Amino acid sequence: MRALPKNWLGIGLVATVALALAACAPQQTRTTSATAQAVSTPAQAPVQTQGRLLPVGQPAKVAVLLPLTGRLPEIGQQLMNASQLALFDLPANSVELLIKDTGDTPQGAAVALQQAVAEGAQFAVGPLFGGQVRAASTVASQAQINLVAFSNDLSQRDGYAFFLGVTPTAQAQRVVSYAMQQGFTQVAVLAPDTPFGRLSVDGATAAAVANGGQIVSTVFYPPQELDLTAQIRALNPGYQALLVPDAHGRMLILGPSLVSEGITPTTTKLLGSALWNNPSLLTEPSLQGAWFPSSNPQSFNSFAGRYQEAYGAPPLPIAAVAYDAVNLAGYLAGQAQSGQADAALATPGQWVGLDRNSLLNPSGFRGVDGIFRFEQNGATQRGLAVLAIDPTGFAVVSPAPTSFQPLVN
Repeated sequence: MRALPKNWLGIGLVATVALALAACAPQQTRTTSATAQAVSTPAQAPVQTQGRLLPVGQPAKVAVLLPLTGRLPEIGQQLMNASQLALFDLPANSVELLIKDTGDTPQGAAVALQQAVAEGAQFAVGPLFGGQVRAASTVASQAQINLVAFSNDLSQRDGYAFFLGVTPTAQAQRVVSYAMQQGFTQVAVLAPDTPFGRLSVDGATAAAVANGGQIVSTVFYPPQELDLTAQIRALNPGYQALLVPDAHGRMLILGPSLVSEGITPTTTKLLGSALWNNPSLLTEPSLQGAWFPSSNPQSFNSFAGRYQEAYGAPPLPIAAVAYDAVNLAGYLAGQAQSGQADAALATPGQWVGLDRNSLLNPSGFRGVDGIFRFEQNGATQRGLAVLAIDPTGFAVVSPAPTSFQPLVN
């Protein structure tokens, strides 16, 4: 993990992809605890006019909030594995992970972070579920520490929460912008009537405004409806490309329905979401040549290979988010511990280097999923690639950017 110079993105650190084997025992201390017993909410920290300096010679304490119990413990385990792999790549004794079980409830996330704060946590990563983020960030605000969540649900944001997940808005904006730049300026949207679908429409609309194109038709469908013939026929004619921001499983059903209504790879350019990144779509005839946004596949594949070597199974994409979050914490702590974080620029009352202003570095950072930077509202801008579906594999038709455009004031 490294910050990017303001006008240039250097070569990423080996740490973002060079993962140690699971057999290598970490040198840092890990604390794992369940959330069965609640602890009292920490008192509001007194307002401070300057940043707090990390103790010299001591590792930064990072809370890792994971759903190790509840309805998705297998995902929690993958997130923990990735967090530990990131720890192995950081300098010895630079970071101590306080691994806490959130379960799958907001209360569980709050209690988990309370426990970590009581143990001295100076930064937090996780939780996974959007509904847990606000509960955890309330605790973070009381302790004046920042939280980098694995979620992309910005409805749960506040001043202490940042979101590493790629938003539906950003996904749609990337792929629709690319399509319009390739001449597909008239775009229709067929989307699930869900927050994900509606945010995708927002992204498509923003892309049209930025690229001089037009969203000629928008139709929403009930997310549980199987037969979407009526909704497909309700689309206004005249579109050159069709955005369908749904999961790969839905597309295996919807793709043939589109063909039956005359929407084929030869007549219409299909556009999707990052949820299409699944090998089951490679051989679906109705989706050949379709485009969808994705993180840099080469970087993720390297991470995935090392993860599998360590744990004997391939990781889910969300595992890379956990790796990046812990690696980010380690990088920021290292900057502070080496005296490279400017205390005068730190957010008052927060740990120097782990503070809000450090997270808002406009040059951004590099991780397994490519470059990223945080916006003032807690959302993450990511450098996404555009992939095409081909029977031989996913092909990169538009590489992920290697640097960010300057922020507009």
